[in-house]
Amino acid sequence: MLKPPVSDPTPAGSELSFADAEAEFACLLPRLPKHVRRRFIREFALEVVIGAYADSGVAPPRWVREAVSRGAASLSPAELRTLRSALRRRIMVTSREAVAEETGVTPGTLHHVLLGRKPQKRNLIRLERWYRDAVLAGAIEVKDGGAGLVLKPFLRLIPPAEHDRAASELITILRELYARHGWEIPAWVNAATAS
Repeated sequence: MLKPPVSDPTPAGSELSFADAEAEFACLLPRLPKHVRRRFIREFALEVVIGAYADSGVAPPRWVREAVSRGAASLSPAELRTLRSALRRRIMVTSREAVAEETGVTPGTLHHVLLGRKPQKRNLIRLERWYRDAVLAGAIEVKDGGAGLVLKPFLRLIPPAEHDRAASELITILRELYARHGWEIPAWVNAATAS
């Protein structure tokens, strides 16, 4: 696993540092074995750092670029259908140009994705991140098993044969966390529980 430099790699002005992201996510997985929990935390923090560089417009350092290319998105045909369905629903509410701006891909790329072509790796990463962020913000509903796409960054280190069971356990942990703090359970968590 690639380790970040000792100094905080997050660009200046971003909301969350690498260390903050690690600490924030650490509380979500208290029941997992320590070595697995550490890998989850590192992956989550890396997602935050990658997002911070993308939002700031600052060129990321080499260790971030290498981590992105190593852990690049790859979606199953079912996940691609879910993503396409979400894009179509969002385009119906806004426009293709607005969704292209939200996702960070060109309108032409969106057109090709909606026609059934698989996007390039960098665009797939952007679309996957857009979907996750839009679901978490409540901008789109989770349908067709889309909760798996939201949880995908956290499942990356688990063997694919165990993804369904691990996703179910993560949803249970999230439901318990929300209940323990008296917070309202997000719709996507309820949708994931129902499916």
